[in-house]
Amino acid sequence: SSIEQLNATIASNVNSAGFGTRAGVVAAATTLIGEMNNYGVRLPYVWGGGHGAISNGANPNWGNNSVLDCSGFVSWALYNGGFNFRAVTSGSFSPFGNVVSLSSVTAVLQPGDLLWRPSNGSSTGHIVLVVSVDTARDKYICAEANSSSTGIIFKERDFGASGYKGIKMDSYYVDANKR
Repeated sequence: SSIEQLNATIASNVNSAGFGTRAGVVAAATTLIGEMNNYGVRLPYVWGGGHGAISNGANPNWGNNSVLDCSGFVSWALYNGGFNFRAVTSGSFSPFGNVVSLSSVTAVLQPGDLLWRPSNGSSTGHIVLVVSVDTARDKYICAEANSSSTGIIFKERDFGASGYKGIKMDSYYVDANKR
């Protein structure tokens, strides 16, 4: 079936990039979005939905009774990239890495790091996965579950992304106990 083919492609790309590595996490996210774009399929997004629904590969119920939100998507990418990760809400990612201020002129994050927009002291907000860094244009290319109208997409954000903080995941990715 097409879902089995998609999951085989995700697994193959993650293994090629390195299962249990930063690159493996990026490969999981970019493969899922890229393949959905190839088929003209929009993966749904619902705020508050899906951060507890990590699946191995693409879930055949996505779009029916199962959806992803921003934290669910990032959790899914970490899990499918080879990390023993349980889903958390967007505000709960900060303990997994070092929270840093962003610079408008220099990239402080690398692929596999996170951009986090806190929401006034609550555990909500928005979380996205950096999948590429375009130093010529001072942009992060991000994979994210964005809105109900766009679903899960690639989106560019300026290095100084207003309202966001960076979460450098270096220590998380090197800890073999997380795999």
